[in-house]
Amino acid sequence: MKNKVIALSMIAVMAFGVCRVTPVSEAKVKKPALSKTSLTVKMYETKKVTINNVKKNQVKSLTVKTADKMIATAKKKTNTAFAIKGVDPYEKTNVTATLKLKKKIAGKKKYTFKIKVKVVPDRKLAAEGEKGAAPDYTTDAGWLHLPDSTDKSVDTFYLFPTTYYGGDEGAPEISPLDDANYKEEAKEVYESQATAFEDSTNVYAPFYRQTSMDVLATNETDDLMYYQRHEQKKDVFDALDYYFKNYNNGRPFILAGHSQGAMMVNVIVEDYMKRHPDLYKRMIAAYAIGYSVTKQNLKDYPHMKFAERSDDTGVIISWNTEGVGNQGQRNKVVLDGAVAINPINWKRDETYAPASDNLGSLVQDPVSGKYEIKRNMADARLDLERGVVITQTKFSPVPMKEVFGPESYHEKEIEMFYNNIKKNVEDRIRAYETKADA
Repeated sequence: MKNKVIALSMIAVMAFGVCRVTPVSEAKVKKPALSKTSLTVKMYETKKVTINNVKKNQVKSLTVKTADKMIATAKKKTNTAFAIKGVDPYEKTNVTATLKLKKKIAGKKKYTFKIKVKVVPDRKLAAEGEKGAAPDYTTDAGWLHLPDSTDKSVDTFYLFPTTYYGGDEGAPEISPLDDANYKEEAKEVYESQATAFEDSTNVYAPFYRQTSMDVLATNETDDLMYYQRHEQKKDVFDALDYYFKNYNNGRPFILAGHSQGAMMVNVIVEDYMKRHPDLYKRMIAAYAIGYSVTKQNLKDYPHMKFAERSDDTGVIISWNTEGVGNQGQRNKVVLDGAVAINPINWKRDETYAPASDNLGSLVQDPVSGKYEIKRNMADARLDLERGVVITQTKFSPVPMKEVFGPESYHEKEIEMFYNNIKKNVEDRIRAYETKADA
């Protein structure tokens, strides 16, 4: 009997001992975690982010979402890693990664991580004195033109074409704002272009650091829009921010630009307006003349609508002007898949508009320098395949044949159809106001 008691006591002790053994707590297992929670990525650069403390075979799925694809994009690389690519500089956004596991780790099957991403330019911004300081839009000196009064019910935000050439050896690629020729030529081109908008609108025209003509002429076309999203974009967006906060006072507005100015109008409609839908509703039209809007642009930015007639609103308007001699020739500003509208009849088909229907061209007297309106200076028809306006005109072609082709009228694309543009501005404003009153 005594032996039995001893045996039972030993079993009880052994059982008690087993009960006291504590299994490894799930809470002590390291949770999955990102290798970093914030990231700076250069424009067009890709950086990989990994998820630590988890093995690939433990993962059921990994998904990544980008808060704003216009700033950065994210793509899964493996079950425990994803890559972030910078798109536009000077901006911040978030990327969210959701990890689902096959079995619980540290008590959970699902983990959500957020990483802050800052996108910076792919090259260092110009230091003051090296390529010019940024304009100060709080002062009048930051503006090429400010209206004397705001008696019109609509504004125009105008961006002038390239007036900085940078041809001297060692000249900076980006215009210094103290360059006298750059500023003087900007004032001259304002008179021949922006005045077409003055009868109907209050015109605001900022200075902005420009890409030199040398860079524009020698870089590949596909690289130019990338290049414009540095000092140029920063200045233009800063000017817009200041204009809307301090000058606009809730008025509807028009965007207008030619050549390099048109490139920046494209960037504004693609990017700035997408980020500011409340402002976009007040945009009557965007005249991006002298640089192509393409079918690919319209596909990539579906909020961007191309004009179909003379009085639709919230649209972008574009054309490049050539003679028949440019057919099949390289023209730097005419891109593959370009779309255009006829600036005389405002049609999108190949209906011919004779010079007699042109309401008047702006012509400068070579001796006095004064401008006057002349009739029968240019006709217009669309070449839908090339996406340009073909004209027979009394204006002379651009002399830079190696850049624009043997028969381009790039420099006079607003002057040629000056009065037609003036009337079209009136028509689109009237259509916008009629809709607003309805």
